[in-house]
Amino acid sequence: MTAPLRGYAPVTPGRRGVQVIEFGTRHQPSYAWSFDRGDGHANVGYGEVLHGGRPAPTRAQLFERLEALLPGATEEGRNWAGHLLPLSTARWRPPAGRVLLAGDAACLVNPLTGEGIHYAVATGIAAGRAAAAALRDGRPEQAGERYARVTRRILLPHLRHTALAARLARTAGVLEAGLRASAADQRVFDDFVELGLARGRLTPAVAFGLGRALLTSVRPTDRPQESA
Repeated sequence: MTAPLRGYAPVTPGRRGVQVIEFGTRHQPSYAWSFDRGDGHANVGYGEVLHGGRPAPTRAQLFERLEALLPGATEEGRNWAGHLLPLSTARWRPPAGRVLLAGDAACLVNPLTGEGIHYAVATGIAAGRAAAAALRDGRPEQAGERYARVTRRILLPHLRHTALAARLARTAGVLEAGLRASAADQRVFDDFVELGLARGRLTPAVAFGLGRALLTSVRPTDRPQESA
């Protein structure tokens, strides 16, 4: 599960016209974001993966961690909303029967990014087609079986890769290496985008880029540090 918080606030001067993502320094995996909407306001927020060994953050702590990573991002913010999101796993299995779950309801949230739009659209289309085909054949009880067969083929290989990548990303050194590899090689960047926002996989380019980045020396960064 992950705990995200999102709202809309005036764009700060240093973040106009850009999309900013700042990864967490203490509560990993986590990140804060500020996406300029082009109307003077930005979509800003923060999210972190929940762990059994530590208490879930309060609303106040989510705001504190967002401000620590993106100072000033919450000033004059409004329409704040948050909800626990169930992250996808490599063992995803949709149920059979007449009830078809799609998107977040089916626990389809990318464990690397918290993104779910691609999954929602893909499974929504598959659910509609499965329901229509089952009704056409006069066998509505088979809608779930049809839906499961199609969605497993579409998503299961990808979900296995995201589950592995999410486990690796819990280590700060791997996350930093991924960022350096993405900055050094456009192919690695593109493959990470596909993995985090669509249905990509861990490719040879990603594996090679990560390995090379892990072997290079890591210099201390000037990134903002979160409080405990």
